[in-house]
Amino acid sequence: MGKISAVEPERFGIKNATGGNILAALKAYKEQPGMEGATYYYYEIPKNPVNEGLVKNNFERFDSPPDFFTAGGMASGLAIVEAIKKAGGAEDTNALVADMEGMAWETPKGTMQFRAEDHQAMHTMNHFRTEIQDGQDYGVPVLVREIGMAEMKIPVRNN
Repeated sequence: MGKISAVEPERFGIKNATGGNILAALKAYKEQPGMEGATYYYYEIPKNPVNEGLVKNNFERFDSPPDFFTAGGMASGLAIVEAIKKAGGAEDTNALVADMEGMAWETPKGTMQFRAEDHQAMHTMNHFRTEIQDGQDYGVPVLVREIGMAEMKIPVRNN
């Protein structure tokens, strides 16, 4: 980030943009107040009971907030549990796959859904703006708006 900023891209009308990242990588964002981007997950953005539980547990166990790898792993685990419950067990693989097509479940970042056409896990993304906050050694992603699943036109590649 520092090297990109050093060449002053704004003199050509170019703004830096980025994706959300792990907390260690967000340290570079502190040099970019106001920078915008999109993220899969930042622990302070989602407001739901699943995320509240994940954040609380992570702080209690590790004295740190969860990152997007943790939230993604939990979302995957919750999908497996929900699918097995929905199918009434995991003995019949084809029935399990059929039950998962179109299945929606709650995750730390909100509702996710498997698209029936290609089994793509769809979820809301978050448009954020980097903010400098007292006590944080990194640029904090602050929600600008949610980008809903229906708004993202992810193409179906395999029918």
